Amino acid sequence: MSESTAEQSAETADQAIQAEEQATDEGTETLGDAGKQALDRMKADRNNARRELAEARAELENLRKASLSDQERAVEEARKEGESEATKRANDRIRKAETKALAATAKFRDPADAIAQLGKSLDEVPVDDDGEIDQQALKALIDDLAKRKPYLVDSGEQTATASDAGIGTRGDGGRADVGPGVDRMRFAYANSPTK
Repeated sequence: MSESTAEQSAETADQAIQAEEQATDEGTETLGDAGKQALDRMKADRNNARRELAEARAELENLRKASLSDQERAVEEARKEGESEATKRANDRIRKAETKALAATAKFRDPADAIAQLGKSLDEVPVDDDGEIDQQALKALIDDLAKRKPYLVDSGEQTATASDAGIGTRGDGGRADVGPGVDRMRFAYANSPTK
């Protein structure tokens, strides 16, 4: 029996089971005890048929895998590895994006610092098959980081800048911004006290 014929017969069996379920569900109100017992036997037969169908499908899949050549098996294995790697990378990006968003909400001065500080512990935050992250677990990590390292979080107080502290230049005195090269030399010569 070919693969497509087996698949077609499996689909036909599924359709027959669904049609039988609908027919038996519609007529149960008018049956007596003998009819209900017969219906129960039919349902048991149906469940047995479903189990046998599942076993046949599993056997078909095993036969399909066994009939693959070495090259086809290698291709199948490589596809699965590639899919696994792509999922891992996507989950890492999801974790980082969600961490930045929650860190910004928690008023971190630089949300990227949260990613750097959490490091490998981000890998422990689960991501489901739909790409949804466990928000509670991630929020617990962010809150813990904020408690352990409060200097990463903006407290709302104004901090001194370098010029306020007297470090570095205090301005250019209104001079024009001069480009590099010849323009800089012309500007320096024009503003030189000795000409």
